[in-house]
Amino acid sequence: MSKLAGTVCGIVCGKDLNANKVQLASLLKLPWMRLPYFALPENGVLLMVGQEITIYGDALINVPIENDLQVSYACNIGTQSGKNYIINPIAENIGTHTLTMYFANRGVAISSHTINLRVIAEAPGTSIKVLYIGDSTVSGAIDYYSVVPGSILSASTLTYLGTQGTAIKHEGHAGWTWNKFITAGSPFYKDGSLDISSYFTDNLIDIPDIVYMRIGINDVFPSCSINDSSGLTDAEIETIITKAKTLIDAFLLYDASLKIVVGLPTICGNFVSGWNDDYDEATLIQDKYIEIMHKFWASFIPEFANYTYNDRVILSYDAIYLNRETGYPVDNGVHPNESGYNEINVAQAIAINDLFADIEKPTGLTAVWENDYAKIDFTDNTGGVAQHEIWESKNGGAYTLVTTLNAGVVTYNNPT
Repeated sequence: MSKLAGTVCGIVCGKDLNANKVQLASLLKLPWMRLPYFALPENGVLLMVGQEITIYGDALINVPIENDLQVSYACNIGTQSGKNYIINPIAENIGTHTLTMYFANRGVAISSHTINLRVIAEAPGTSIKVLYIGDSTVSGAIDYYSVVPGSILSASTLTYLGTQGTAIKHEGHAGWTWNKFITAGSPFYKDGSLDISSYFTDNLIDIPDIVYMRIGINDVFPSCSINDSSGLTDAEIETIITKAKTLIDAFLLYDASLKIVVGLPTICGNFVSGWNDDYDEATLIQDKYIEIMHKFWASFIPEFANYTYNDRVILSYDAIYLNRETGYPVDNGVHPNESGYNEINVAQAIAINDLFADIEKPTGLTAVWENDYAKIDFTDNTGGVAQHEIWESKNGGAYTLVTTLNAGVVTYNNPT
């Protein structure tokens, strides 16, 4: 019996069975317990050696501000802290790990999810040109965007592009949606169509290595209105994702080398007072916003996580690494403070690191038969900082992992 199953049994099998049944039935009437939208992909949350991250439990499923959420974790790396999970990978952790999360409310099991964590080393240093595209969470805080990525990717030199900003250039526009970036009035729109080429040539802007897009808050937000009885519909989510793909595809088509990081749009602080300082809870409902954003994530994440959409497009888990207790001002509903942006930028830097680690693949692979083993040699293009995996297929079957070599090792004898 699982830990949570035992907890549920302890509730419904106690002395006052009828009272506990009533409590259980009452809890299960809560909309978020009947349909807890989960916010991480099954295959692959990115991690980086030497970079500590915290996965915040209250961002993983759509719990309201007032809740009795309990989260427990099982993994061979990392440590639980309250409802959260802290991981600071070391070189020995490079590779894939399994993380299982169990969710309960007042002891009543809600759901459990198992995902893979993938740890990689820091990519070799290089020069990286970045174009930031987003809403007010980009335009209003662009100065923060250079500090954390620059310190995490310390071996690289980052240059920032765009028509907005001064010291740190960007393409952030407060209040904008995905649709605003692909229609008239957008800097990427010219003469009746989306025209990425003209954006760069007309503004004398270099072609970026990375285009970072964090958009979506303003697409989702109107549906938290008390007057919107349907909330955020599946059709509306599909339309938003289609608009996102239109912008992403335009950049992919423009240049075959540039890569794209799609940042997961953030939710809100854990303060009703902060929400009410910005909005009127009587007309714009905070708990409804949390629920519909998680519903949006449930469809958005599978589209762009783990290079699913394109091998040059990766998702960064900005909203999952953001502490909603301390990462927002108490008088602001949806805009993080400096510490919050720093956490967001950790996710962004890890995603960029993964994109550039990917291009440093081994070359010069040879396999020579030596008596009763195959001698495998290759060239390590990471400067000796990355480990390499040896996989094999027998008789045309599926590939299986044979071993993971230590960093710097470039030869392996594979017996058969």
